[in-house]
Amino acid sequence: MLLTCFCLLITINVVCCCHFHRSWKYWHSPMNHAKALAIVTAYDMYLECCEGKLNPDWKVDKPVDFHLFRERLGTQMLKYDP
Repeated sequence: MLLTCFCLLITINVVCCCHFHRSWKYWHSPMNHAKALAIVTAYDMYLECCEGKLNPDWKVDKPVDFHLFRERLGTQMLKYDP
């Protein structure tokens, strides 16, 4: 009974106050897609820097492949502390 009243109260608040919530079903897939696009974009920027056209000092003869880049990026993100 208490759970039913609580669920009803939440539903009334969402409807009456125009509060919207995102369900995990509809939020999860676009968020994963956005993160994947960010990683691919970062790798593309890395390759552009490795070519040496932006700055000759940044030229790298053998840039790392995508999978190693992603692993190193993940390690850096785990160490990040804002």
